[in-house]
Amino acid sequence: MKIWIDAGHGGTDSGAYAGGVAEKEVTLSICLYLEARLEQAGMTVEMTRRTDVYESVMARAAMANDWNGDLFVSVHANAAQSTAATGTEVLSYDLDGASGRLAADIVQAIASQLGLKNRGVKVRRDLAVINATNMPAVLVETAFLTNASDRALLTGQPKAFADAIAAGIFQYLGWEEPEMEKRYQTLAQIPTWAQLTIEKLLARDVFADDNQLDLSLDMVRMFVLLDRYGVLQVPPLSATAQAKAAMEEAQAAYEKAKAAWELLQEAK
Repeated sequence: MKIWIDAGHGGTDSGAYAGGVAEKEVTLSICLYLEARLEQAGMTVEMTRRTDVYESVMARAAMANDWNGDLFVSVHANAAQSTAATGTEVLSYDLDGASGRLAADIVQAIASQLGLKNRGVKVRRDLAVINATNMPAVLVETAFLTNASDRALLTGQPKAFADAIAAGIFQYLGWEEPEMEKRYQTLAQIPTWAQLTIEKLLARDVFADDNQLDLSLDMVRMFVLLDRYGVLQVPPLSATAQAKAAMEEAQAAYEKAKAAWELLQEAK
């Protein structure tokens, strides 16, 4: 499977601009993560740009056609005069064809995984990257750069957008990711048999971001085995964690003493 990824705008074309953020920066960040995610899944990926350069819309379509790609995914950030406008939508040449189905799967994945309003699939036949490409093609309007909440997601969680777009592509292809290739980002996603071990690591600030653990099944199993054999080298608790642990121990001791005192009073 060959997938062409098109990071919207670039170079002299900044795209939308709001809150000190240019659309061309957001799209490139998401697309670089998306490239890595798709390649990890064994797909062949090419990109319009990997740096801050400009390519015309016709050139983008022509490059993908010359490469004989199977899918074309252009990534953008939306903008509106009203700062209240929010959510995600995907533009497609049609609703019922292959492009429409791909668009529907991607918009659903982004909305559900990022908690964004699903604005659905919109038909646009005037866009070169959609009408001049020879393969199913969509233009993803990830979220609104002009909305403060959406913008915070775009700048703070580009990988989450990339993972969601990839999930939509996988859904469209009917491709189920092998268990060994899954990545666990949060404690809730970790298998129950391994959660206690990961909780220990989280309590000791081993991971930089509790919501982006990025652990494979093999890594989870390794941590559990090391934990069970008592050879897992866990760094000391941070000062904050030590204070929290001390408070929890003191509270437990107080509750225990209180219960003993109440039993003693009842005995009298």
